Amino acid sequence: MDSHHLLLLIQSPNLSGELKTYLRAHNYHVDCAQNDSDLLRLALRHRPDLILLGVSAPDAGLSAILRSLRADANSSPMPVILLGDDDTD
Repeated sequence: MDSHHLLLLIQSPNLSGELKTYLRAHNYHVDCAQNDSDLLRLALRHRPDLILLGVSAPDAGLSAILRSLRADANSSPMPVILLGDDDTD
């Protein structure tokens, strides 16, 4: 069985680590981007099946990331799920 390829950009180290561990344990291939430009570079290079994008409010860069992904014909069909990324606990 082929594993699905996911790309994460989550600012919270706790949430990012937990998601990565959980998803890898369920046979997903997971790449983690360090910042916005890294996310775009990895998305275009590896064409993941899904992008999980942490949302830290307020995050002005979010709309720029989404516009950049949608503007490129190779990345526009990639689904993106936005996750709450509040690590105040």
